[in-house]
Amino acid sequence: MEEIRIPRSLPIVVIGLIGSIAAFLIAGFFFSNAHGPNISSPLLVQAIALFIGLAGLLAFVICIREIFFPSNLVINDKGINSRISFRFVPWDEIIAIDYYERVEGVGKYRVNVKGLLIKVKNPQRILSKVKGTRKIGVNRSFNLRGSPVFIPDSTWSWKLEEIREKLETYLTKYRKASKSDARN
Repeated sequence: MEEIRIPRSLPIVVIGLIGSIAAFLIAGFFFSNAHGPNISSPLLVQAIALFIGLAGLLAFVICIREIFFPSNLVINDKGINSRISFRFVPWDEIIAIDYYERVEGVGKYRVNVKGLLIKVKNPQRILSKVKGTRKIGVNRSFNLRGSPVFIPDSTWSWKLEEIREKLETYLTKYRKASKSDARN
């Protein structure tokens, strides 16, 4: 079967790019006006402006990297691969692919989370492969949802139903091929 690459949603990247430029410009405005007549603590204003500027610069670099080196969800005969969080999951590890929709959060900061939850045989093996800051999100997903492999709805350019359909097709073909190999 051919390899399918599902890119991230372009509007999300563009909004991030515009927001990062706006943050950088706002930081420049505050930094240049820190010594104004109504400012009692210019050092505090400059520190806040520096923080906003660095956050905007970091977001800009992330968005530019996403444009030139996109983080694709890759589906092929070996398994599922995502450069964003869970890395590689082979088909023989996957138990089930389920829709996931739940309200998560605390108090007034509650959001409706939709996505595909991929249940795996050995979650600890996948958790051990993930390194760096990605481990935070994967551990959070495992603690909240019971599986480290979660594909959110809002991230990708394809609809969630299309992604699930492709995943189910590949999983079914893998299981049929592994059964025929076991018979031979």
